[in-house]
This record gives sequence, structure tokens and C-alpha cells, in this order.
Amino acid sequence: MSRLTNEWGQTNKKQRLILIRLSILSFFAHLLFKWLDKVKDKVKDKVSLSNAAAIRKGVGPTSALSLS
Repeated sequence: MSRLTNEWGQTNKKQRLILIRLSILSFFAHLLFKWLDKVKDKVKDKVSLSNAAAIRKGVGPTSALSLS
């Protein structure tokens, strides 16, 4: 039997509030990681574009970030 339930399978009020808070926090953490993944993709695209532009200019890709 789970520690969060009593012998009738019911959760008490404190434990229910803790579970609700944890589920809300995990939802917002999920949204944060989705947003960070989008930001990472945008940065990766921008870096690859700046590296391509730097290669066209004859500058190495490692110094491309310092150009823009």
C-alpha cells in the first residue's frame, strides 16, 4: 500500500495539496524545458548561419561569434 493513502485508499488533505503542488511544478518545469529546447535550436541556427557567413568572408568559424 502506498504511503500517501490510508487503509481505504484515500489521501489526506496535506498530502493531496503536496501532490497538487508537485504536479503544477512539474508542469511548469516541462514548459521551461520545452522553451529552453526551442531557444537552443534558435541559437544553434544562428551560430551555424554566422559560421557560414564567416567562412564566406574567409574568417574561421571559431571567431564568427566575435564578428556579430
